[in-house]
Amino acid sequence: GQIHPEQRSLAEHLASAGYRTAGIYSNGLLDQEKGFARGMEHFQVFKPRTPEAKGKPWTADQVTDLGLAWLEGITGEPFFLALHYSDPHFPYAPLEGLAFEPYDDPQRREAFRAALPPEHRDEFTTGSYRLLERHSAAYDSEILQTDRHVARVLEWLEREQLADRTLVVLTADHGEGLGQRAIAPGERVHGGPIGRFYLSHGTQLYDEQVRVPLVFVGPQVPAGVRVPAHVSLIDVMPTVLALMHLPVPQGLHGQLLRFDQDHIQQRPVFAYCSRATTVTVEDRWRLHVPRDYRVRDHGARPELYDLAADPLELQPLPDEQRIATLEQQVASWKEVHTALEEGRGLPLS
Repeated sequence: GQIHPEQRSLAEHLASAGYRTAGIYSNGLLDQEKGFARGMEHFQVFKPRTPEAKGKPWTADQVTDLGLAWLEGITGEPFFLALHYSDPHFPYAPLEGLAFEPYDDPQRREAFRAALPPEHRDEFTTGSYRLLERHSAAYDSEILQTDRHVARVLEWLEREQLADRTLVVLTADHGEGLGQRAIAPGERVHGGPIGRFYLSHGTQLYDEQVRVPLVFVGPQVPAGVRVPAHVSLIDVMPTVLALMHLPVPQGLHGQLLRFDQDHIQQRPVFAYCSRATTVTVEDRWRLHVPRDYRVRDHGARPELYDLAADPLELQPLPDEQRIATLEQQVASWKEVHTALEEGRGLPLS
């Protein structure tokens, strides 16, 4: 995807308000051609397939080094710095000295085995289980790796006596499948002893894919508040602009977050990927609606889950009336968001 030409990015809003702006992105897909440099005075993005790249994206230490180098050059001026880390991402290759030991737990082993269809559970061996745990441990290690280098940015703000005057937002674009469930019917089985487990992102929208951190720290943000309501990444931009005392444009799809459960409007939250669209309502009910080709070619059907009783989304419910109601909400959302369905951006003011 790319940023629609008529969309104004957060960086553009802040640049027009007098902020120095920079983006350091470790994912080569977030490049200038797709609009991710718009509003950025300084922009650096990892470019794969170059002699210096050697096929490996920048690690967290490199991203932080580049970001701090830019910050050192603008001391005393208001700034917006976007740092994008790719470390918790396949292939998991944590830096030396930052590796967790894999779990070895009978209950976890049984949970993995139970995630497979009954006809494939006998294929799950001790070796399969150990491989899954090594997989998860390496992913956790890369989270730790990123955490250590995000801490360096926070420490820099403290040293420069800017921490009390700087808004820090931490979030992610997606989570990761780590064997919580099997691949969906019709998906290609990968080779090896764990090839029937879902170990990726982008093709499913279960909770491990869409529940990501969203943390605000800084002026006007109360400490220690945790709002359990489902919100969306589209809420980040209006919230940041409001916290910076800047105008929030009309027409944005996100809502202003007020860090208080009572002030969060309980509206449906939608998610979209290559194979499905989901809607979550009342912070409880989630419906997965497969794309048409999944229905046609693989016999996929809508799946309804009660997140209160089944947070891992393992037991779909046969509530046909609720399924029909939520299907209509998804259909209405898609009708309004035709551009998204066609792979284009949405023109927002």
